[in-house]
Amino acid sequence: MFKIREATMEDYIKLQEITNDKSNIHIKMESTLEKKELEEFIRSKNNRVYIVEDSGDPVAFIQFQLNEDNIISIERFSIEKNYKKKGIDEHLYSKLDRFANGQGITQMVVYIDAEDHTVYDFFERKGWKQGQQENIYYLK
Repeated sequence: MFKIREATMEDYIKLQEITNDKSNIHIKMESTLEKKELEEFIRSKNNRVYIVEDSGDPVAFIQFQLNEDNIISIERFSIEKNYKKKGIDEHLYSKLDRFANGQGITQMVVYIDAEDHTVYDFFERKGWKQGQQENIYYLK
């Protein structure tokens, strides 16, 4: 049974393991997950890190922030390869969507690999449209 919750610092090692395996990553990421970065995200009211657990073990997570221009930037979106195609992306997206709707957000930044049409299609099914810059902006 999957459970979704906010991350804590106790999750750091497992989240780092998930992101270190490139086959788990759904969006482009500039760097590995650093402990200090996770700490700052957990403390900030404009940032969120949500985890999906299976029997208490983190198997996926999404990390995003609300920037000063009132745009959500998805920093990390990772699902362990053994858990793909099980609807976990829907659980993570629902948290993102609730946050965005609660803040009145209509813009999101996602750095997507140009070849990864799965991610494009996923966000478009959710009502987000590609903006002016390919691979980057989606508007709702």
